[in-house]
Amino acid sequence: MTLARRIIPCFDLLKGRVVKGIRMQDVEDKADPVAVARAFEDQGADGLAMVDITSGGGRGDTLAEVLSRVSAQVFIPLTAGGGIGDTQAIRRMLDAGADKVMLNTAAFLDPDLVLRAVNRFGSESIVGAVDVRRKKGARGEPAWEVVTHGGKKATGVDAREWIQRLADYGVGEILLTSMDCDGTRKGFDQPLVETAAAISDVPLVVAGGAGEPEDIAEVLGEGLADGVMVASLFHSGKNTVDGVKEFLAMRGLDIRL
Repeated sequence: MTLARRIIPCFDLLKGRVVKGIRMQDVEDKADPVAVARAFEDQGADGLAMVDITSGGGRGDTLAEVLSRVSAQVFIPLTAGGGIGDTQAIRRMLDAGADKVMLNTAAFLDPDLVLRAVNRFGSESIVGAVDVRRKKGARGEPAWEVVTHGGKKATGVDAREWIQRLADYGVGEILLTSMDCDGTRKGFDQPLVETAAAISDVPLVVAGGAGEPEDIAEVLGEGLADGVMVASLFHSGKNTVDGVKEFLAMRGLDIRL
């Protein structure tokens, strides 16, 4: 039985404040994350992702505090990410109210962390986040390389290999972001989505490139992604979660309305 496709808004946090230009129901830039989260919940979001982009000391303190406040008032699944590098930090985020924790650069640098996390907290709590960039493949075929540290460092590792390894390690979900498309609002990297979806049965959530509801419909087709994590599409207020869901339902996609 195919699970309903999910729409998961994502927002960045800097020193505990939302820093992207979300303008929903008088919510302004650098808004309170609780207000933003409640607005998304009211619109029918299937979950929320919060990524702490703060650098320096106290990063985990801030994210845990935000999670605690949001989870007290919002009752949809919460995913936390940003600088989470060991099992102690994972436990702290889960205790603060996160349902899932994203492991990205830390997982690549220490793959055993993924195994330890899955064994300790369960697959359903661990998301393997994979950032990639296009590279030249053999015979001109599409290929993608894993990048870390917010897309700044190339690893030389083929994305397909790393996605398969994360699946083998037992993560409950793969979050795949095309750094080439991220923020462009010109659509997802469709060949990338098709390639990743064929690798394993682990639920696949894709991010990077959504500019119109049509872009989401393309990657949520049969045998493709199980969900999308979206930021820029909702920032202007032109599109809402419930509006996008109605569009997808009209296209025949299994969406939880």
